Amino acid sequence: MEITLVNYFPRMHTAIAEWLACVLYMLPLNKRFRGFRLGLLMIAILGVLVVTNLVSEKAEGFVWILLMALGLASMFLMLHIGCKTTLWESGFYWAHAFIAAEFAASLEWQINYYLYLCTGVRGAAAPEPPPGAQPHARDPHGDVGRCIHCAGGVLHQQFQFRLSG
Repeated sequence: MEITLVNYFPRMHTAIAEWLACVLYMLPLNKRFRGFRLGLLMIAILGVLVVTNLVSEKAEGFVWILLMALGLASMFLMLHIGCKTTLWESGFYWAHAFIAAEFAASLEWQINYYLYLCTGVRGAAAPEPPPGAQPHARDPHGDVGRCIHCAGGVLHQQFQFRLSG
């Protein structure tokens, strides 16, 4: 029996990427607050993003959608409350920040996973293999010993284990 592990994605990385994207988009804008109050807003939103992303990791269905909406709303609020922008401008910067954050988080995950597959060094985000699983010794797709395909311009990763027993 073979198991393919590709659906694990470290939600903490997503939370940090979302927060950093908001911070980057806030840099050139005029701020409503300065100093301690702005820092407090940023730390509070980081906390909300981390909690919602970590809780949504185990959630399913409608609860997951609500948690993701809460995370997206907190990104919007960070931009709108922290900066002197209209709702329309905040929405514009929020959309850009969200897309940049998702891209950055997925790129980081692909780099982390690729390095793990090539070197075997497990980073903080590399998934644990199932109990009793042994990685394939050789893969027909190359010397790496694991599959990494590029199909249709999209990087597709596949990590296969053969369960012992």
